[in-house]
Amino acid sequence: MNVTEKLNATDKLLALDDTKTIISHTVRFGPTSKDSQFSHSDCQNIEDPTGIAIEEGELLYGLVRTVKPLAVLETGTNIGVSASYIAIALRENGDGHLITIEKDGTVARKAQEKFDVMGLSETITVINSGTQEFFASMPANQTFDFLWLDTELKERYNELVTLFPHVTPGGIICIHDLWCLDHDWYGGVPDAMKAWIRNGDLRGLTIQTDHGVSVFQKRRTKDYFADLLSSL
Repeated sequence: MNVTEKLNATDKLLALDDTKTIISHTVRFGPTSKDSQFSHSDCQNIEDPTGIAIEEGELLYGLVRTVKPLAVLETGTNIGVSASYIAIALRENGDGHLITIEKDGTVARKAQEKFDVMGLSETITVINSGTQEFFASMPANQTFDFLWLDTELKERYNELVTLFPHVTPGGIICIHDLWCLDHDWYGGVPDAMKAWIRNGDLRGLTIQTDHGVSVFQKRRTKDYFADLLSSL
């Protein structure tokens, strides 16, 4: 990266998509009442044209720039805002590819059209599928370095449990709209996930953004913190 390059992904996204503007938005679930996000005037035929808050997009972009994953998976493309942040980061990293899954065919098509216009298609593969159907078709040796889980609320823990064996050691797992692990909307923390947290195979933090972002990391091959937990 050139030392003069600024890590301002929102300006870069706006430069690629001139249909978007930044608006103030009343938060539906988080600990604060308002955030900033993109307008969705180009997505009026989509039932729920939602996206991540701009602050969360910058966080996601910064994580991808810092971690430099090669294989990224997103569940829940929707209108493609989070995917755009990820793809811009991957492109600036000089390597890496995003697979994003969207079960609604109309929404998946609109997202693909958006990525084509933004020039991000070479970095993003849009899969029109339910997540469980996609997981069932994955090769047994498929691995990912970075996950962004953003489908139906009650599906996200199940997705983490299903995908955990496919995450590389040290890989990052992010769950959107989650600022409290035992939040009722998520149906409770699965037993497998509790065990991974207890023995140090999975550790994380919840970030009090307007929507909430929880970030987890899978145990590395040599990991002092995880080894310490395992010894207790």
